[in-house]
Amino acid sequence: MKFRYIQEKGLILEPLDSSGVEEVLVEFEPLVIRRVVECNMRTGEKQERYYVAIKDIHGNIGEEHGINSFHNIRYYVDFGQPDGLITAHKRALLEYKLQSEATCMEAKVVPLYPPGLYKTIDGDYVYLLGDCLIKSGEREVKRIGSQSSFEIKEKGCDLPPRRLWAEEARRFISFLPGGTEMIFYASLLGIVKPFVGIQNEFPDFITAIIGKSGSMKTSLVRKYALWNSNLELQEINFQSSDHISDILARINSLSGMNFLVDDLHTVYATQTKNQQRDRLDKLARYICGHPQCANVFVTGEHLKDMGIFSVYDRMIWISMPQMSPQELHRLKRKMRELPDSFMAHLALEFAMELVGNYEKVLQDIQEFFRAYVPLGFEDPTTRLMRHVQFLRLVEYLYRLYVCKGDCNLACQHEFEKALERNVRYQQKFLLQQRKAEEETDYIKAVYECLTNQDKYIHVDTNSMGYMPNDNNCLLEGGYYYITSIALVNGLVRYLGKSVRLSEVSKALSDAGVLDSDLDTRTKKKRGRRHYAIHCALLERTYKAGIVSF
Repeated sequence: MKFRYIQEKGLILEPLDSSGVEEVLVEFEPLVIRRVVECNMRTGEKQERYYVAIKDIHGNIGEEHGINSFHNIRYYVDFGQPDGLITAHKRALLEYKLQSEATCMEAKVVPLYPPGLYKTIDGDYVYLLGDCLIKSGEREVKRIGSQSSFEIKEKGCDLPPRRLWAEEARRFISFLPGGTEMIFYASLLGIVKPFVGIQNEFPDFITAIIGKSGSMKTSLVRKYALWNSNLELQEINFQSSDHISDILARINSLSGMNFLVDDLHTVYATQTKNQQRDRLDKLARYICGHPQCANVFVTGEHLKDMGIFSVYDRMIWISMPQMSPQELHRLKRKMRELPDSFMAHLALEFAMELVGNYEKVLQDIQEFFRAYVPLGFEDPTTRLMRHVQFLRLVEYLYRLYVCKGDCNLACQHEFEKALERNVRYQQKFLLQQRKAEEETDYIKAVYECLTNQDKYIHVDTNSMGYMPNDNNCLLEGGYYYITSIALVNGLVRYLGKSVRLSEVSKALSDAGVLDSDLDTRTKKKRGRRHYAIHCALLERTYKAGIVSF
């Protein structure tokens, strides 16, 4: 069976007999340009792939397309050639033509590198970040753009010599004291995450940048953490119409890199608000179960009423420092001086150092966790202690392999101060959130309000000078005398949520700690009604663990 192409006519099937009648199959000719065998360098699996192009009726050859099979090629969709009248018999003939051409071609074996960090079947350690391949034993990255749509930003002409990169990075770390120290290392967590994942240590948290509108939070994340030349591939808005499953698939495909879910803000439509909360919840929980996925950032004006305690506990917050309009304007102008592509190439340099010292890096990570000492301000009852540990690991590896151990170049002290500032703020919120979600033990709450050294309610022991107000009580004769307003105010400060006075008074009455007048739960003191709470009975009930709801 022979085929022949004639310009202005198309592909001809030559007759098998002496009739001399030639049949025009189609008004174009499909051609096999090359045949390759793609070898997955992580698993060793091989897959044959063919690159097909079309010669149109005028003899012009179009762009080639890679396919895995010649069966049912979509000539119109993929090549722009009408195929509505191509019969099943003609399709079979075209398939036979392409198979015959491919059989005569020598297949070229092409290595295929999946994204992420792994040991290849050849025994090399490789790290594919976007379209940049980093291989152990090589001091330069290799671009494999044909394999990936994620293209790391080009260097441009604005970068200093490589030997000065650690010094240049200090400008990024210290750009906004109290904020960018953490943003810098949270960005590089994207690089470190696969290394710790190999050792079953999972940095399973989101980094949340919180600040008022216009406080540069999104601009800073883009400058520091989004290393791709096409930002849209690494970023999506919270109100995007994309389905959450598609967003999670994108995050899963970006091992070693960062992803931004931008602009979480207060909305008043119930459906939109629920959509935001649901999206944040699924993001936080997905990251916990997929240790090799991208490192995720979210930005928002605040995070109040955006989820439950377990969601907030799966984040680390970076609160943008308060700035005057003049200072904000100055910083926005100053940020333009930071090279756009610098962080992308610093990340590549960092990855190159880690891959080049692969075995030692794994040992350093193990030793870091074994000898780890908390800074002292972390609350062990939350996941924050673990989140802090991972960011400190990033700083440690960066200091070791990029700064050659120099604490000043890594801004270690400034970074730890920023950690303390932000973590203390988040821990306070977490405590309030936990209390708000718990069923309230009012005996415990009242006892701790009254005995916490005036933190929630001022306790006056001078009966002559006592004048009841909204924030004080009197300790006299073994009783706390407190008005209903002062009691509610103190409990609101302690619990971080509204309370029902009827529930509080019932709990105190049921526990038998109140002294009261007939037909009421209160007593008169200084012309006003007070709850008279027996100090010893309250303490005894509290220590016995009696819970009243």
